[in-house]
Amino acid sequence: MNFDEKKDISIESEFVKFEIFPTSGRFSFTDKQTGVEWHSNPYIERMGEVVVKQDSKSKKMPLKDFECMQYAPTALKLLYNQDDVKLTITIELLPDGRTANMSYEAGRETNIESIRLLDDSLWVSDVEEGYALVPVRLGLLIPANSGKEFKHSFPTFGYEGCHMEMLGIVKNGSTALVKWHEPYITAEIQSTIMEDKQILSPSLSLRKTAKAFQIQFLGKGDHVTIAKAYRESAKEKGWLVTWDEKLKEYPSG
Repeated sequence: MNFDEKKDISIESEFVKFEIFPTSGRFSFTDKQTGVEWHSNPYIERMGEVVVKQDSKSKKMPLKDFECMQYAPTALKLLYNQDDVKLTITIELLPDGRTANMSYEAGRETNIESIRLLDDSLWVSDVEEGYALVPVRLGLLIPANSGKEFKHSFPTFGYEGCHMEMLGIVKNGSTALVKWHEPYITAEIQSTIMEDKQILSPSLSLRKTAKAFQIQFLGKGDHVTIAKAYRESAKEKGWLVTWDEKLKEYPSG
């Protein structure tokens, strides 16, 4: 099923709405709890980018010009089929209604080196009082009003990288938690200044066994809201160790 740029398709829950234009790949999430919209790449109209291996050479390809394979109220499957590269990308709103799962599967003959499904997306700006949270050491808060341009990568569990599997983003008092459960994901934060506005944009590069990540829209809040939400995620993974439990291992005296 083909679509043109003038038409979008959407899925939604009680709390979140996702819209995408299959031709260009541009998309947005709306957090219904706050009314705040989170947008795709502000520099290039595309959903993301894939790097494939063809004839012993690496080839970068923008993710756009999709066909819709499956469409339900809370789930969407998109087919990318260009130049012998075939991918199926799934966007699904999970039962809690606040979390979007984004994943991909490659075709049998498609050799993927890396893929960015979060591609300078969910960006925030200085006028929106935006900032990003990166779990480096005790935590790094990166404001969108520094007046500086930069790009920095944070490999999962790498030196000076993401020491937890998450990123946090705040925009106009609305919060989002990006989380994953894979070591082969590298987060990136880019800051650019365009027309006197500073933009802070996160990306995720997936490789090897990394196939998915989640975005949890937490409504109104701040960095504490994001930290509490990730605490629950860590608990589900069995990684949460409270101070009481740690003290049992090192009793006084």
